[in-house]
Amino acid sequence: GAIVTPGFVDIHTHYDGQVSWDEELAPSSLHGVTTAVMGSCGVGFAPVREADHQRIIELMEGVEDIPGSALAEGITWGWETFPQYMDVIDSRPHAIDFAVQVPHDVLRVYVMGERAVAGEAATDDDIARMRALVREALLAGAVGFSTGRTDNHRTAQGQPTPASEATIRELTGIAGAYEGLEHGVLQAVSDFDLLASDDVDRMLDALDALGVRWESLDEAGRFRVHGAGGALPVKHGDLFLGNAGTAFRPLTAALALAGGHYRLSGVARMHERPIGDLVDGLRQLGANIGYQGVEGYPPLVIEPAEIRPGGVVRVRGEVSSQFLTALLMAMPLTGVETRIEVVGELISKPYVAITLALMARFGVVVAREGWQAFVVPAGARYRSPGDIHVEGDASSASYFLAAGAVGGGPVRVEGVGRDSIQGDVRFADALASIGAQIEIGDNWIECRAPEAGGLRAFDLDLNHIPDAAMTLAVVALFTDGACRLRNIASWRVKETDRIAAMAAELRKLGAQVDEGDDQLVVVPPPAIRHAAIGTYDDHRMAMCFSLATLAGTGVRINDPKCVNKTFPDYFATFASVGRSVPVIAIDGPSASGKGTVA
Repeated sequence: GAIVTPGFVDIHTHYDGQVSWDEELAPSSLHGVTTAVMGSCGVGFAPVREADHQRIIELMEGVEDIPGSALAEGITWGWETFPQYMDVIDSRPHAIDFAVQVPHDVLRVYVMGERAVAGEAATDDDIARMRALVREALLAGAVGFSTGRTDNHRTAQGQPTPASEATIRELTGIAGAYEGLEHGVLQAVSDFDLLASDDVDRMLDALDALGVRWESLDEAGRFRVHGAGGALPVKHGDLFLGNAGTAFRPLTAALALAGGHYRLSGVARMHERPIGDLVDGLRQLGANIGYQGVEGYPPLVIEPAEIRPGGVVRVRGEVSSQFLTALLMAMPLTGVETRIEVVGELISKPYVAITLALMARFGVVVAREGWQAFVVPAGARYRSPGDIHVEGDASSASYFLAAGAVGGGPVRVEGVGRDSIQGDVRFADALASIGAQIEIGDNWIECRAPEAGGLRAFDLDLNHIPDAAMTLAVVALFTDGACRLRNIASWRVKETDRIAAMAAELRKLGAQVDEGDDQLVVVPPPAIRHAAIGTYDDHRMAMCFSLATLAGTGVRINDPKCVNKTFPDYFATFASVGRSVPVIAIDGPSASGKGTVA
């Protein structure tokens, strides 16, 4: 008999069917709840056609284990559209208030029919229709839209739910329904991180959105991409690129010259990563690029412009080499000789060398004047080399080489070696300089602990291997004294502020750490302590700190799935190093340290 005031709001319920026959909405109303939010997990009962009533009941039965027989007997129906559904349930007596969300699975079936059940990708027309229906519902009083992305959700027949494989393109397209409104939530229920998706997948999504054909071949890791001859088929696009800097920067340059209307966005961290230097360089050519948020940072809006090709383009080099890389890759699209001059010191030179080598493989030879000027010749045109093998990622190899140096070894990594075009193979030189035993072949590197004594303290300039340098920060825990990592300012504009993040997590393990603007000094502890390591949605933080376990102390890695960005099987592969024959074969994309070890 007690009165609860103010009442509780239950933000995740599944009364979507029950509300049509039960005015009390028990048991919530019996426990102080005065408002229930329905339509969660992407499942519900509107919009729906009569022919799909049983299908939608079986969907709810499978996802939420609500007996289908009870739903079939209890639901009064009497609606098709979502506004009609709200009118029907609002017309009934009810003991508590309720709010409703538009469920993605049901919306998808309503728009796409059998294609949704088969898990097919939504077309542009499908996405536009779903966006319009969500907006109609929001204007009629719906509080938001919900989607489910979890393997735990299945239909009563055990099949994946209709929206479980929806692309980021579809989700961001539907989210356009909120534009200009002052209300609305977007609920995503997931057992994996939607925002930390693989960089390669983000690029493939972008190719889809731009009308560039590609297909996955019979063998894992093999793709065929059909060139567009320098003219993108699609001139309007809204591209979500996650936290993939190696997709965002080059696409910005290419789309600025494409004569279309494009919007590029990413996760929150991507919107904190600077891109102003690249935009400034492109504007020198006449590109029309605007910032939708903070000046100098994504998201970006690109509009058609009168490009003035040729001449000299200047770009700063001390923040990210990817700005120069993006300009180099895009300039052949103009057909006119262009000179690119670097202002200031160019960091990460080996990554630029990768770009030049690959451009040459595709028929464009760039003249280089030291590291301060680059000339893209007139008439340059990309030509397919047919098949191209992408080296294994030397940055990902660093964790296993370090394991050999710290844990005894030997550990051999295959897929990168003496013939590699990647600068991060020089990580092996850094290990050798502190006492590790290194052997190197044309396509492999092997590392083991020092023959006598332990790893020595170091003071190294690591500007040339910024991604692999993170591994050395954790290796410092196993040395005999204070270690200085210098010239690593670019860490601050990576997936997270890696200098601050690395300092904070090393201290948890007992190290003394002095953090500078462009350096870290790490003093190893007498013994590494157990700690829960924050990963900051940064794949390399998670992988680096796994090495701390080689001290024999357990370490908890929070959000381990962040490694999906580049290396989904990392922890299983790392665990295998302790077996009798630790040989790791690397096969995956390389560029700016991005890749996959499988």
